[in-house]
Amino acid sequence: MPITISSPGHDPYLNLAAEAHMLENSREPALYLWVNRPSVIIGRNQNIYKECDLSFMSENDILPVRRLTGGGAVYHDTGNLNYSFVIPNTQYDVKRQNSVVLTALKGLGIRATSGGRNDIEVNSIKAGGAAYKRSRDNSLHHGTILIALDKETASRALTPSHLKLNAKGVDSVKRRILNLSEIIPSLTVSDVAAALKRAFGEEYGVPRAIPFDEAAYRSGAAFFSGKNFIFGSDPPFDLTLEARLDIGTVALALSVKNGVITDASLSGDYLDEELGAELRSALVGTKLKDLKLTLSLNARLNALSPLADRI
Repeated sequence: MPITISSPGHDPYLNLAAEAHMLENSREPALYLWVNRPSVIIGRNQNIYKECDLSFMSENDILPVRRLTGGGAVYHDTGNLNYSFVIPNTQYDVKRQNSVVLTALKGLGIRATSGGRNDIEVNSIKAGGAAYKRSRDNSLHHGTILIALDKETASRALTPSHLKLNAKGVDSVKRRILNLSEIIPSLTVSDVAAALKRAFGEEYGVPRAIPFDEAAYRSGAAFFSGKNFIFGSDPPFDLTLEARLDIGTVALALSVKNGVITDASLSGDYLDEELGAELRSALVGTKLKDLKLTLSLNARLNALSPLADRI
């Protein structure tokens, strides 16, 4: 029987810990709904120093958070609803899960579509986004729906790459996103949550609600709130190559000694979980002059070959 669970609080570290717990332990399709206090949530592969205005965030009590999935940085507050589909791998289907979101919004009188790599769009403007992760038994498809987000604060807190802004042809975070309350002023987060639960039940069967077990998630929350996980460590590199590619905005950092690559690190808003590790394995020990050839000969890494043109 499918299940639903809703977080009663707004602690982003605890909310992400609950999601991670479900990903490892669920045995049936699950819909998890949660709302965060003001925070910036960066993708697993991103460099937090490039994605956020950390000084502004500190001054305004906005938490820095890193999630387990790839993709780009997003601003959360109590004006947006986060949803997580935790689905057994045998039943996981992004189109099916997206249909739950689109059906829920349609039931509220909002005609939304799937757009871009992972966006929910209304009138061709982003009103939500999603990211994905696969574990041994389950897969995660989570996203956010913007309802009454503080766009001014979001714009100040996020400092996206100029490459991303140029690629989208706009100069402001505020102009790239749409609150659903701009279409239906009376719409609330609770309205959208209820609609998602209804649509989930229609698609997967009538779910049973299970309680939010805070005690079970506490150790996970300590991990998500740890400085090492959030900020990581950025060893010095000799060369950084950045570009906007089909897979997203990426930066390749290289350490080079005597013309040979000794270390490599990939950051960005790409969604491929394994790409960074595969890239490093392929490049360490390679001559810098052979960078483009090495990338182009590997089917998965070929998308990164334009980076070599920036040397």
